[in-house]
Amino acid sequence: MASPRTHHPAAAMSWLLPGPGSQVLDLCTGKGAFTADLVACGHRVFAITADARVAQQVAGRASGATVVRASADRLPFRPRWFEAVTIAGRRARPTEAFPEAVRVLRPGGHLGVLRTTRDDTVPWVRRLARLLQAYDPTAMTTTATGLSQEEILADGWFVASEAKSFRHWVPVDRAGLLAMVAARPRLRQLPEADRTALLADVGALFDDIARGHEVMLPYRIECRKAWPDPERQALEPSITVGIHLRW
Repeated sequence: MASPRTHHPAAAMSWLLPGPGSQVLDLCTGKGAFTADLVACGHRVFAITADARVAQQVAGRASGATVVRASADRLPFRPRWFEAVTIAGRRARPTEAFPEAVRVLRPGGHLGVLRTTRDDTVPWVRRLARLLQAYDPTAMTTTATGLSQEEILADGWFVASEAKSFRHWVPVDRAGLLAMVAARPRLRQLPEADRTALLADVGALFDDIARGHEVMLPYRIECRKAWPDPERQALEPSITVGIHLRW
């Protein structure tokens, strides 16, 4: 059977998640790409966000998901309802959602965290970084987005974890690479002459390294599964927050 087409590596999705058909709660952090991947993998997906704009984006991109406007630290679900709770990316205060995540996870269920790290060991990526940093010293200095193991285990809600990394190559054409560079906030503020010179240099870099019409942006997808403290989880079903939805 062919793997579903997803924005993230199919092998990573398979490792991170329970079997197809599972009930999964996604704590939305982006515009719906990961939520759409969950749906594509055959899960019954509920997506939580308090942001109306994000809810609209997720609903448009992951049409098979049930999108619920709610805060992640006050989940409107009954206890022990999901096989997995997922986070892909970085929430402003991610650990505030952990007590509620523990409450709604079924025994044996887990937290699934996907962390994306740009691979700066690839020579052409280092060349691109040097070009950008000549105008913006902060450009491409941060490589990772997502929760670390220390953040996941810090407060004791989750006490055991395992991890696995996957290689991920994202194709980008010349126009796409130039658009990514031009969209950086600090670079948008450059004098027009500097901005034009930088984009010309980035275009020349693309022309030097491109094979065909694309280059491949290299990333590492770090997946981590974490399991709740069973003693805390045993207590959580007694907690009621608001009106719990029963699908």
